[in-house]
Amino acid sequence: MKISDLIADLKKNYFFSDKTADDINEYVFNDAQPALYSGSQENISDFYIKRIIKELDNIDDDPLYIRRFVIALLSSSSDFEWLATSVMDRVQTIYPEFHTLVGNSTEEILDKVFTLGEWNDIKKAFFKLSQIGLPEQEVIEYLKSDKLKSEGFYNFIHNPYLQLYLLPQLRKAYDAKDCEKFDAIFREYFAACLQDHCKKIDKRRDKFNGSLNRIALPQDALDRFMALFDGTGNWETDLEFVASQLIRDKDRYSSEEEYVLLNDKDFEDLIYFILDLELFHRFSDSKYVNNFSTIICVLDIEKWINELRFFSSYHYCAFNNAQELMSELDDAIKVYPVLQPSFIQFLVNYLTKHYHCCLRNYDKPNAENFSSNSHLQLLKLLCERFGATYIWDCYYNDNPNKPKNDILHGLLTKVSAQPELIERKVQFDQALLRKAIPCITKKEQDNAPLLDFILTGENADAVAKIALNNSNIDYVSWLSQPYFERLATVFFNGKNDKLVVDFVENASDTYSAAPLRPLSEIAVKHPHCIASYMKGLIGHTQNINQRNKLELDTQAFYHDGVTYPDLYPRNELAYLQQHGIPCVKYVAAGSASVKALLLICLKGTITDHDQALLLIDMLKEKQKGLNANLQACIKALPETLKHAVLSTIAEQLADFSGQKEINAVECLCHEPLNEETALDLLNKVSEAQSRTLLIQHGNINFIHLYKTDDGNFDLASYLAESYQAPKKLPVSEDILQLIETKDGSNGYEAAIQLLQVYQHHDAFVPSSEGQAILSQITETSLDNFMCHLISQYADSITAKNRWLLTIPTLHATPNTVKILMPLIERWANGSKHQLAAQLIKQMGGSGLTQVFMALDRLSRNTKKQSVKEAIEDAFAIGASQKGITKGELGDSLVDNIGFVDNAIPLPYCGQDFALILNKELKFSIRKPDGKIAKSLPKPKVDDDAAAAAEVNKHFSELKKMLKDMVTLQTHRLEDAFVVWRQWQYEKWAELFLANPVMNKLASQLVWGIYENNTLTQTFTVNPAVITVDDEALDIAPHSQIGLVHPIELSAEQLAEWQDYFADWEISVLFDQLARPMLTLTPTDKDPLAYAPNLVFRKSPSTVINRLRKKGWSIGSVRDGGSFDELYKEIDEGNLGIEITFDEDVWHGGYGYESNEIDIAIGKIEFYQAGQLPRGSYCYAELDEPEYATLKKDIEQLPLRLVQELVREAINGFK
Repeated sequence: MKISDLIADLKKNYFFSDKTADDINEYVFNDAQPALYSGSQENISDFYIKRIIKELDNIDDDPLYIRRFVIALLSSSSDFEWLATSVMDRVQTIYPEFHTLVGNSTEEILDKVFTLGEWNDIKKAFFKLSQIGLPEQEVIEYLKSDKLKSEGFYNFIHNPYLQLYLLPQLRKAYDAKDCEKFDAIFREYFAACLQDHCKKIDKRRDKFNGSLNRIALPQDALDRFMALFDGTGNWETDLEFVASQLIRDKDRYSSEEEYVLLNDKDFEDLIYFILDLELFHRFSDSKYVNNFSTIICVLDIEKWINELRFFSSYHYCAFNNAQELMSELDDAIKVYPVLQPSFIQFLVNYLTKHYHCCLRNYDKPNAENFSSNSHLQLLKLLCERFGATYIWDCYYNDNPNKPKNDILHGLLTKVSAQPELIERKVQFDQALLRKAIPCITKKEQDNAPLLDFILTGENADAVAKIALNNSNIDYVSWLSQPYFERLATVFFNGKNDKLVVDFVENASDTYSAAPLRPLSEIAVKHPHCIASYMKGLIGHTQNINQRNKLELDTQAFYHDGVTYPDLYPRNELAYLQQHGIPCVKYVAAGSASVKALLLICLKGTITDHDQALLLIDMLKEKQKGLNANLQACIKALPETLKHAVLSTIAEQLADFSGQKEINAVECLCHEPLNEETALDLLNKVSEAQSRTLLIQHGNINFIHLYKTDDGNFDLASYLAESYQAPKKLPVSEDILQLIETKDGSNGYEAAIQLLQVYQHHDAFVPSSEGQAILSQITETSLDNFMCHLISQYADSITAKNRWLLTIPTLHATPNTVKILMPLIERWANGSKHQLAAQLIKQMGGSGLTQVFMALDRLSRNTKKQSVKEAIEDAFAIGASQKGITKGELGDSLVDNIGFVDNAIPLPYCGQDFALILNKELKFSIRKPDGKIAKSLPKPKVDDDAAAAAEVNKHFSELKKMLKDMVTLQTHRLEDAFVVWRQWQYEKWAELFLANPVMNKLASQLVWGIYENNTLTQTFTVNPAVITVDDEALDIAPHSQIGLVHPIELSAEQLAEWQDYFADWEISVLFDQLARPMLTLTPTDKDPLAYAPNLVFRKSPSTVINRLRKKGWSIGSVRDGGSFDELYKEIDEGNLGIEITFDEDVWHGGYGYESNEIDIAIGKIEFYQAGQLPRGSYCYAELDEPEYATLKKDIEQLPLRLVQELVREAINGFK
């Protein structure tokens, strides 16, 4: 690749105008140009510049041209964002004086640096330019200058002088162990922070007016602070005064106020650097280090403990080994015994604040984790060592950092039954109730009796009808059991139903695997509470659904920061029904949306006969989701109950109408229906959709029901009984008039009936009723009818009227395929890809060869995963209808296209021409005299010009058919080679010997006979089966035939076949005989994950588009729409291959993108196909224990299969 090629690419990109690209070209190749570029400039993305610079690795050109190109490229950018890119090392290697493009002096260069938008970009560019040796004093003066400030305060989120100069100098002094220099820099840094730091925590900004965002300590506080730092201040009075002058603010992630200074970015860097045990050891004599440590310890001991990393066994929000933390606690107490309460307080604060994190197990949630987890284990160990009441005192006494979510009082009772602790818990609960009761009652006079009842259980009648004001009681779920039960009975007394949902939310034990079980037990124990509790349970389930979008197969789900292993509302409904509570009755009384949701939870829980029969009345609902859930609920009933419900539905079916009838029929059709039963039910229904369902699922043969004397379908009798004129015509009158019946009569009513049959037909195979009607309609009129349907309605097709295209897809003809496929291709690659997918699957039911040829071509070109999957389904549907495999269906796409022996007769202008195949697999024309020509002669004056034009048109169509067929079958043969497909000889011979086109293709390949997957004989076709020595070969009819792989051949055999093709001047169809061996090495972490010996990098879009054409699919799409896998599964071998990228990829504005311009293969894994769950937000991985057993060892797989699948993957990155 040359620089000129790269410049040509610039012209194709919208970042560059042609004028700029021409100016760059002129500068690079015109020796008379000045040293620096002075051409046009553009606003060019730094991302694109980085991409171009990386392309230089592929350039083989004059170094002078490369240097000039870099100068011109960077100079053509109107800003300097490129200074912060990761390719600056490459730029510096090519053009060491690159800084001259930025400026000619330190000030001019740094001015450009500080025009960059983000602080991180400024930092990257500054340190890169520092490497060229900018004068140190000039840099210091610039960083301290007022041009970076507003009213004395820096305009950035950082202090540039500290970040870009002093902090690196501090690190250098540390590395050099120069304590004196370290102290001097440290003091200057500390003082500078006090004089200029952020006034808010986490204020998101980069450059603004510094005086609006930064602040200095008052002079008196600053002086006292510096005195403490120097060791000359009063630790009692000065530090207290300084603390009173420090601004406090809330972190955006919590409601706790913290000192702003300690959260300033530069001061945080200082804390992180200084509070280090190794640094303490190195500079143990530094008064500044010790005094600074004391200051932070007093101001924020939690930060001090955290930064000194006394407890390193946890990270972020979790830890695995409580015993390790206890050991670290012992070590910390040995060093600072006086701080024992603070260390314990730190740990207890931590486990309380992050308790829900140990229950946030997305991968493997389990119920045991709620009763035995690392946080509870740590708390138990602390109680065993120090006593539960001591832990209570450490937490509740003098704890400035006590979490707002105070759950320790409840957690302690889970791990300790110490009497004194229980007494404290009771006192805690009583204090909480005394504070809360006045806030929840409507009337002040209710306060005393309500509190008395909850604390003693006496005078229940006095509070039986109390109406409450709200349910806001903190930690209600942690109340001692008697208090909790009595309070719940008041909320569930029937007077507070507006509050029951909120109460159930507050009272659910979030940190239990069964959060609602205590409330369910109360409802069972107090029957008068049941109705109100059911309202609360239903409302609580609705709240869960708002976040999780519950589905019928929902098991584990996430709610309020916790991952639950089971859908616990379902468990509660089962528990309540086991105790005789009629849950279905309460659900049935709700709205349609309530029924739809709660039926998900009722599925599999109903065991009572009367409750099961209540489901029948819900069949009247029109909401689609509700009906699907109801059907699933009925299917999940125990067999005896299900039989009772279905029998009742069948008996009452004649009394149903409208949607209830349709839903009832759909329910009946979930069970096997014989023709007799279906006919009996058919007589009870009146809705067209009900009829369609019964006909489809009962396999009703209408030709047998309505038969003429000669055995044909009696259309007239059928219409006389079945036809009902619609209130509104489904299509225009003109189209209906196009249908003609075989007896010559007008097919108007037949057309309307046909449309009504298919209006509710959702199956991907033709309707038996529709086929019966079509048996009496002429093919020409049907074809005309369908073409007009497409032409008139295709542009206005929506989800509601897409059924209009059901007839043209399920009963496709060559003409409808010609019209439909361009529309489907357009929809497939646009916003209507779901419509395209539906129509594609319907076309699979047509069984038409042209359909599958068109779909195969589309599958290799479309980028939509849903469309590719629909095409796979279409092939499966077509194959199923024919009773063959998908591979055999692909074989059937081979069209004879008119060959008679080895030629296609082509009568033309009264003479007998013929088409024959040439070596290039194109048509040549054999004249009547036997000579060969490329084109037909022009017709003579006395020839029929119109007839000649028709022949020429036919010839053009044949050429296109041949081209499509060769392209399709070449792809299929290479695919067959990769997946090692084998044919039984009889089927192989029918395909490759009988068809002239396939015979030519087969003659360009080496074939083999296999016994138990072992090659026993090689051969080719010319045109009969021959060996490499041109000798005829007889093959047994049941032999297995496949394409030979070079690793199956000896060196001598391979050379013989290569010579054969060379001698005959035959081009091998694809690189069958040139397949270099690839090496796969197990990764360090996983012996069943492999890294290839060849690693190439390519843009994500290129890789994905290449491999999708080869049948690969995108893996599960996860957070932010990202994914990192492609996979391919082979039906015949039950084998899958998955490649994982070294970068996450997502679909962005420029196609598929990643953080890096190019991606590579991170690892390759083989696995058992069809077993690994995939989909949007599906997190199943082959690395997980649950799926690790699916992985395959390549040593146990056929070598050629591994080699070819890996080669296909690697070629996507070349």
